[in-house]
Amino acid sequence: MTVKRGSLIFMGVAFVAISLSPNAVSAEGDPKVEIGSNGSTTSMSEGETRDLPARPSGGGGGGQSGGPLVLYEYRAVDLCGGGGEDCPRQSAYDTDCNETEGRAPASMVERRIVSANGSAGNWEQVGITCFTDQVPGSGSNPQLTLAMIREAAFRTPFAKPQLSMQPVGNKTLVTLPAYFKLNWPSAGFEPDEVHSVTLLGYALRIKPTFMSNTFKYGDGSSSGATKSLGGAYPDGDIKHPYDKKGSYRANVSTRYGAQVSLEGGEWMNVDGSVDIAGPALELQVVTAKNRLVRP
Repeated sequence: MTVKRGSLIFMGVAFVAISLSPNAVSAEGDPKVEIGSNGSTTSMSEGETRDLPARPSGGGGGGQSGGPLVLYEYRAVDLCGGGGEDCPRQSAYDTDCNETEGRAPASMVERRIVSANGSAGNWEQVGITCFTDQVPGSGSNPQLTLAMIREAAFRTPFAKPQLSMQPVGNKTLVTLPAYFKLNWPSAGFEPDEVHSVTLLGYALRIKPTFMSNTFKYGDGSSSGATKSLGGAYPDGDIKHPYDKKGSYRANVSTRYGAQVSLEGGEWMNVDGSVDIAGPALELQVVTAKNRLVRP
């Protein structure tokens, strides 16, 4: 695997997941809010609420590289499934949150696992917080989503495939097969090269994957979709004879997929694909005249 240097900052600053014990203080000196006369606390400080992890530990993918991309989806819900004036628990937490931090309402933070294959897990409770506007996806804290990652992956500057041919000189004879070969340019990211970006403060590595090629010969005929990259005479399998003399513009397009690695996690598949067409190869097809020459 080849790594090309690249950096693109989309938004925000890096988030760091912090795990605190019930009476802990965060690395920023961020104490939990005390709730009630008995000194009990909410389970989540402001820092913990803001810095909830975007993905399960290990990155998801079903525990194996190449699995579907998965993320956490978060939401903030009231404490009594309806709340309001008929929910004493909600009212008590709201009062204490307001008195200690000037923040209300209190919320139960819930999350579930969502996958690029369309599946979603059950919602599970994470903890209670006074800092509802810091829950990912709420208020001032944007939530990293599968759609954002997919958009970033297919915004990669993919390498544009280029054609070369034999006979050399981009000239061939009528009915003589021309042999075509795909060549990757130095510009852009070809299959298995790695493009690194920052998305909402998260480090995201993007690896283009090769799916297929389609070769167009400029006379209305084509080969593909195919896994072949073509090759030189006599073993190349992408070859084409032209029936008429003239000028032609041949080209190849590559269909790319993508894998991503979030925060150094395992590689996971992104659904979808993109077709990238290379520049046209201009060639001449000519006729040959036979004649006898004196020895």
